[in-house]
Amino acid sequence: RKKYSVSNDEKYALSLKDMCLLKKLDMLIDAGIDSFKIEGRMKKPEYVAATVHAYREVRDAYYSGVDIGKVAEQQEKILLDVYNRGGFCQGYYFQKNGHDMLADTRPNHTGIKVGEVISVEKPYVNIKLCENVSSGDVLEIRGRRENIELTNNVEAHFGNNIRLKAKSFKNIAKGNCVYRTRNNSLLTDIRQKIIETDRKINLNACITAHKDHEIVLTLSTETGDERVSVTGPVCMEASQRPVTLDQMADKIARTGGTDYTISEITGDIEDDIFIQMSALNNMRRQALDDMNDRLACKYRRILQSDMYVKRDSKRCENYLRGITVGVLTEDQVNIIKKYKCIDNVILDYNVRKYGRELKNCGFTTVMALPEILRQNRMNDVRDSIVSSEKDYDGILIRNFDELGLVRSLNYNGLVVADASLYAYNDEAVYFYSDNTKKLCLISASELTLEEIGGLDAEVVMKIYGYQKVMVTANCIAGNYMHNCGNKKERLCVITDDMGNVFHVRNSCEECCNIIYNGVPTSIMDKYNMQDIKFQNCYIDFTIEDNITVENILGYIENGGNSIMRNVLPGYTRGHYYKGID
Repeated sequence: RKKYSVSNDEKYALSLKDMCLLKKLDMLIDAGIDSFKIEGRMKKPEYVAATVHAYREVRDAYYSGVDIGKVAEQQEKILLDVYNRGGFCQGYYFQKNGHDMLADTRPNHTGIKVGEVISVEKPYVNIKLCENVSSGDVLEIRGRRENIELTNNVEAHFGNNIRLKAKSFKNIAKGNCVYRTRNNSLLTDIRQKIIETDRKINLNACITAHKDHEIVLTLSTETGDERVSVTGPVCMEASQRPVTLDQMADKIARTGGTDYTISEITGDIEDDIFIQMSALNNMRRQALDDMNDRLACKYRRILQSDMYVKRDSKRCENYLRGITVGVLTEDQVNIIKKYKCIDNVILDYNVRKYGRELKNCGFTTVMALPEILRQNRMNDVRDSIVSSEKDYDGILIRNFDELGLVRSLNYNGLVVADASLYAYNDEAVYFYSDNTKKLCLISASELTLEEIGGLDAEVVMKIYGYQKVMVTANCIAGNYMHNCGNKKERLCVITDDMGNVFHVRNSCEECCNIIYNGVPTSIMDKYNMQDIKFQNCYIDFTIEDNITVENILGYIENGGNSIMRNVLPGYTRGHYYKGID
């Protein structure tokens, strides 16, 4: 939720509105979705409780055969009152991108409009209400230059006027909108009815007690799907007062402090028997523990610890020996032809037509698939893979969609897994290896050199490149520069409130923006100092100008004998040495 300087304006340019699909829940269920994920990270308990409750209400309405429209409208209004940042959007489910998906004017709760200033009579402000308000509500007058916050101290209904005292008036004027940013009564209601109300599982109990036999307690769920039984001591003949079913039921029903309530207790109790009441308490505890295990075991996964066995040699070999260079533009393609030090070339999808030319020049060639594999481009990408054998020795995949496509095609060539596939551990290495015929991994950007070396794989070590920090379908140029990139690749810069610069590249062919860190990550000098002499390494060119490309390749070809600061005035070491804090 940072503010960025974009085209001489300060905006929260990367901040999407929260997604709300209450009104589309019926369509999602009909599409075959079995469960929904509701995110509540860094949100207050009231937000989480209200959101989960809202989706449950709409879901229940759908399954009861009721038109969800009215219920969804009511619940969405509640959610807007709890927390929203300029309203809600429906994510990317029903639109590709657009400025209306962004909450770029403020990073926090916008609230809902509850009225309008009708007059100012110092020290009071008179407000005409369009919503009910309660005592303790926090109201915000949206002034000319700043917002004025007031605490409401009266109960009032829609259509009435309220009169509140204010401290500052220079930004308040007739016609200013008034928003509620804290609905005190609603939050109290959510806490009392949802958060503070323990959710219990209802059980039925049956007690069987006959003289000279062990007493048996059986608990079952209301549906009868799950059942547990425990036995206790042998019932004896009563010498004085026999134990009754009501006395036993009183002990069995004491489930306080657990996740259960016992709603019905039945029994087959013989007359004139006796049993210690403490035995019933122990039986109840044991039966509830057993029911816990029975309900939980349905969801337990059995982990196969011996699924993968390490071999003496690395499981995943490095098939890109020597120096590998990634290129994004036609200029970069033309530049690399001049350098004898380069062994392998990874060509971005938008310059894939140069594959044969570079292969004829003696390079090992790899075609990089798109950043995003959309359904409308599936046939094009599939055809490119199928027909790539003449021009390419392999392909680079950037996401799971492309892994699935490669597997479905039974592709036999080299598959290079980009860093975006996050091979952080051996389990990931084995997974990718098992799903490809011939695999090569590019080093993960978030691992240290020590962690990379510990993987059961010979990775291609990325020693230079601008780190991608985001791939987004929303377009900075389209949203803030009054065009959609004119269907041309273009580069712009955004700056955060700390002065950090980020580069934004339009990829109009893929209809997305790739946002890069402001300075490249480089360990070129460190790599050379280890006497490896740039073997089995990867240099990834993306947004560099031609001079920078020439300087870096010259540095490599000369064996890194010059000072890297003369080649790269600014760079970072990434996570290779310090790791992630």
